[in-house]
Parts: sequence; C-alpha cells; structure tokens
Amino acid sequence: MGVIQFTEPAVKQTTVTVQNVMIGKRQLTQRVFKQILHQEIFDEESNTLQGDAWGYVNYFWKGASGHNNKHILWITSGGELRRHLVIKDLEYWKGHKYEHAAIYLITKLPQLFIAV
Repeated sequence: MGVIQFTEPAVKQTTVTVQNVMIGKRQLTQRVFKQILHQEIFDEESNTLQGDAWGYVNYFWKGASGHNNKHILWITSGGELRRHLVIKDLEYWKGHKYEHAAIYLITKLPQLFIAV
C-alpha cells in the first residue's frame, strides 16, 4: 500500500446546518422524545404517508430497537406530533407496498437533533 503525500496540510472551514426540534422556545429533550406517541405513518388505505414527516432522530435508549432503524418525527393531519420507527435497510422494502414511501423516509428526510 502506498503512502499519501501532502504538499501543504490544510483545514477548511465550512458551515453546516443543525436542525433542532423545538417545542415553543425550548429544544425537545430525550425524556419528552420518549413520551411522544408511536403511530404508524403509513396509511393502509392509500398506501401513502398519513401526515407530514419532519425528519429523523438518531436516538435509541436501552431496550429500544436501534441499529437498523430510524425514528421518524411526523405531524398528523390534526397537528399532533408522533414518531414512527422505520427499518432503514432499503433491501427490506423492495417490492413492499410502502416501498416508495419508505425510500423517501429513509433517504430524503433531514436529521433532527434533540437535547441531551
């Protein structure tokens, strides 16, 4: 294996956007996040999403399924906050009736951050 040669070391500054979940003026905490009701986001009748997906939160607690899943935060048509756990393995969704909706949830939503 070859050695990579650098002529001049450099550090570049960049700007990133961090999207925090807020309730009023306060950032959503882990404790409150765990209390958000779990509800299927998939609509059985139309095979579409039954609300507006905000993004995903990469947070799992002891005893929760984690490594292969994403918590999707979404809003019901009545304006209520919900979370849905979706399997993030794209192969799992091949040929599934929710394939297109699942691919959107897994690949297109932004990551959201909650307070520790």
